[in-house]
Order: sequence, then structure tokens, then C-alpha cells
Amino acid sequence: GTFRYITMRARRLANSFQRSSFSSASAELLNLHAVEIARHVRERSISAEKVTEFFIEQVETRDHETCAVLRLSRERALEQARGIDSKVRDGLAGDLPLAGVPILIKDNI
Repeated sequence: GTFRYITMRARRLANSFQRSSFSSASAELLNLHAVEIARHVRERSISAEKVTEFFIEQVETRDHETCAVLRLSRERALEQARGIDSKVRDGLAGDLPLAGVPILIKDNI
């Protein structure tokens, strides 16, 4: 059923990440829920830094269509992602359920 499908999908995604073929996993990454991305980061099948790089590239590639992002703090986001990766390695990310999931905050002033 559904659990088997999700398990198979997670295995396929983890295999894509482990082959260091990040671009082949991109379509899969776009279809994951935030909790699934966080789980992969906690399980270290992908780093928070790689996830953040991927989504920054998505913004940079597609924002010209919408002009929705006024300021993108690339270096700050990557620095924070590396901090999450460090916490994951040290076993300190257990109380951070969405650790490794980048967010974009759209202000509407």
C-alpha cells in the first residue's frame, strides 16, 4: 500500500543521493514533503547544505519569472545549513523536527 510506496520512493531517493548524482535526485527532492527532507537530512542520506544549495539554485533559476524574491541570503543560508549538518553529525538535531529544510519567507508590505 501507501507505506510500501513511500518506503520504495525513499530508498530510490537515498540511492540517488548516495551515488553523488544530486541532479538526478532533483526531481525527487522537489516532490518531497518537508518532513521527508528533514528525515533524509537526519539519516544523513543528504546534507542540509546540499538541500539548501539545490533550493537556492531553484530560486535563482526561476525567480526571473515571478520576481518574488527581493533578497536571497545565499551565504547565510549555507552557513546555517552547515550548522545543521554539524548538529546532525553530533547527534544534536533530534529535537529539531524540520532541521535541514530551507524556508523562504515572503514579506508582503
